Order: sequence, then structure tokens, then C-alpha cells
Amino acid sequence: MTGGWDLPPAGAANRTNIARNMVVGTHQRARPFQKKLNVAGPMIRTNMARAGARALGVGGATDYYVAKLKEDPQNAASHKNLAALLMGQGRVKQAVRHYEAALKFDTRNAALSNDMGVALIALGKDDRAREFFSQALDLSPGREYHAAHTNLAALFARKSDWRHALYHCQEALRLKPDDAAAERNIARILDKLGRTTEALYANQKALRMSTDGQASITHQRAAVQAIALGYNDKAHKHQDAARRFGGRHYHFNLFHADDRVQGRADFERILSDSELQKRTADHGHML
Repeated sequence: MTGGWDLPPAGAANRTNIARNMVVGTHQRARPFQKKLNVAGPMIRTNMARAGARALGVGGATDYYVAKLKEDPQNAASHKNLAALLMGQGRVKQAVRHYEAALKFDTRNAALSNDMGVALIALGKDDRAREFFSQALDLSPGREYHAAHTNLAALFARKSDWRHALYHCQEALRLKPDDAAAERNIARILDKLGRTTEALYANQKALRMSTDGQASITHQRAAVQAIALGYNDKAHKHQDAARRFGGRHYHFNLFHADDRVQGRADFERILSDSELQKRTADHGHML
């Protein structure tokens, strides 16, 4: 599944209408895409959709897919794209209905199953969400689907099932070895399992991968773990780095240290496959 919105597959007679109607007021921008549609297929259609979404705004893009579904109620791609837009607007129940419709007409789409699971998590239906994440893995060659593994890890972590959470995090990291979020999640699990040395190593590895918005809290956790292991010099280095990234000084208490760490402390998961792709494209790395 690519980032943005995928246009539904269309025959030659329909492609001109897509270019004309999707990019309202930006016809000059649409013409190069029109010429290339027959050659490049899905990627060009995706680029057109992105341009159209920017031109129309979220409301306009939503209206576009509503209109497309009136023309063709069985178009799985339109249901999927409308569901993603509704999720972005917080209209989760409506999004679930469109994901269900999309899955009815496209039963072998792993990305759809994953995103359906994400929507169900938003409704608090974790058990059903787990079924769809597992389905996404079953539909993926070799059960290799990074987003589904990450989301399953988050669900198992919620239930304190650290063994299964660790397995799915490790699979996610195997599939995307530069995923700093997966390393941070592994560190949290290892810490819960009392494997402090390994947890410290995982946090340090995550910091080498990325110094994104999680750097301060990761340094804080690493400092707590270093203190617990008696690595005082290393702990001070992580404290200094936490202050540098976070703009404040932190005092650590060995007891319940994880509860005292300031910042976002929740288990990181991918919201949806489409959001993962968008973040990667926009920022050049995984968040």
C-alpha cells in the first residue's frame, strides 16, 4: 500500500475523467500525469491522488470518494481510501464500515486487514484487531509484514504478554533493520523482563539509528538502566544527552524509574500502513 490515496484501477476511457475531476483547478498539473497513466500505472495514479488531495483538501477528497462510491459501490480502493480519510477526521465507526466493505470486495489485501485492525484498536476492540493483524500476516508472503508485526507487538504488550510482544518486535526489526522505534520497543520489553543489560544495549542501538523526537526519553531510560547496572559514567552521559535533547535536567530514582521518566512512554506502534509510508516519505526515516 502506497502513501497518500491510491486511485482505483481504471480503464483507458475513465483515466481522462480521473485527471479532470480529481485535480479541480489544477489542470496543468494533471496533464503530465494523464500522458503517463498508461505507462506507469499505480504509482502515477498515486501521485495524481496526492496532488488532488492537496488541491481539494481533506473535505474535498472525502467528497470525491463518496461520489466515486455512488458510481461504483463495489470499488474496494474507493472504500479503502475513504476509510483512511475518515480515520484522519476521527470518524472511526464510519471508517470501519468502509474497511469492512473494502475487505468484502478485496479479500486478499494484507494492508486492508492491517488498517482494519488499526481502526478496531481505536474503538477499543483489541481482540478483533488482533484477528485482522494476524490475517494480514497470513496474507503476506512468508508472513513478512512489518506493520502487522509491530501492531501485534503493541497488543501483546498491552496484555503484558512480553514473550509474544518481543517476538513480533524482533520480527519487525528483522524486516526493517533501521527501525529505531522497534529497537526502543524491544528495550522496553527487555526492561520489563528484567534483562537490563540487553535493554540498555537496545536503547543505545536505537539512539545510534535515530535522534528523532524520542531521543530525550530514550536517553533517560538508558540512564536509569545504566545506574541499575552500576555504570555511573555511562549514566551521566545519558543524563547530559537527555538534558541536551529535552531542554531540562532529570533526576533519576531507581525505584519505579520508568514511571518517573518524563515524555511519551507508551509502546510505539504503527497507526496504519499508509501512515508508515507517508512518514517515511516525508521525513526520510521511521518515526
